[in-house]
Amino acid sequence: MLSRYLHPSPQAIRRPSSSDQPVPQLLETTTSALREQFEAEFVWTCLRMPGEASVPLSSAGRLPVDFPDSPIVWEGDRPRFHAELAAEVVAHGTVNFQAAVFDIVLGRPGRPFSPAEGSRFEALRKRAQRALDRASILQCEQALRYQESLLRRREAALRRMQAELFSRERVLRELTHDLINDLTPLTYAAEELADLGDATDSMRLILLIDRQCVRMRHRLRAGLTPAFPHLAPITELIDWRVVLADLAQSWRSAFERKAQSLCLLLPERTVIVRAAERDLFSIASNLLSNAQKYTSSGGRIEVRLQHLGDAAVLEIGDTGRGMHPAFMERLCQPGAREHTDVEGSGIGLYQIRQLIESLGGTLAFESELGIGTTCRVRLPIAMG
Repeated sequence: MLSRYLHPSPQAIRRPSSSDQPVPQLLETTTSALREQFEAEFVWTCLRMPGEASVPLSSAGRLPVDFPDSPIVWEGDRPRFHAELAAEVVAHGTVNFQAAVFDIVLGRPGRPFSPAEGSRFEALRKRAQRALDRASILQCEQALRYQESLLRRREAALRRMQAELFSRERVLRELTHDLINDLTPLTYAAEELADLGDATDSMRLILLIDRQCVRMRHRLRAGLTPAFPHLAPITELIDWRVVLADLAQSWRSAFERKAQSLCLLLPERTVIVRAAERDLFSIASNLLSNAQKYTSSGGRIEVRLQHLGDAAVLEIGDTGRGMHPAFMERLCQPGAREHTDVEGSGIGLYQIRQLIESLGGTLAFESELGIGTTCRVRLPIAMG
């Protein structure tokens, strides 16, 4: 890049500017201004790096390439000029720029400097030094702004990655929670199947196991949706009664094992909602699982579905432990659990509330310690 300044094209004479100019332009400006003001035959600006020979960068007048070697050789802190040059040099000054030193050489054969000219030369050298200092500061500021901008972009990218990782982690937690719920009736059915010899009951349990496996496959498919958008479920018009009847059948063995009674109350007319079948099953399955876990042996769970105006209302009530009023305020927060002696992750109700709200519905609870809990899901009825 420096080679372009070894043979600069003629330029109009310019005086040094106090503005922050690029360093090569500033050197050429200073070189030309010195030659004009002192009527010199030549003015050269040479670059000197530590431990390296001097290299001419810009010139006004006679070019330094007339000499076979570098026009300046440094011996310690003292410059030694080329033999043909020494008799013509009337002034020599230096300006510093970061690790480099620029030597300014002014030649005017037979016309030595007067004291006034020497003072003026020194003043111009100092102005050039100040301009280079400003250029150095500007360069550092620009580099700093670039680094700050780069850092902001990287921080933004990191935040996006963290958000994506958090989202995927949440999906994995929710997926795990749902699969555990789906596996519960499957496990009970398999245990009961092992003890049965009746072909009719065996077939019923085999069909139950098959349905649960299908549901788990759909759950896994749904959990992959953030990574594979083309797998997103398609909503349908679903009769929620059919989903609840199927759910009650799936959980029959689990309730029988704990000697719990499950009462399913469904209306005669259809209750149509727009959703994915797996979502409706997930909502009811999570709430029913909680009721079953927190109700002691011999307890009662009632599942009631109603068509009220423009809403489908699902109520699941139990005679379980109930909840403290203070805990109700944070019931659906991630990780919230009041009874830690029962298996769970505290993510299910948070997940279900998000799902219900995404379907345009609401979730509410009523509970009393030692009496039981009723949860109420309200979803809009599909109009067509």
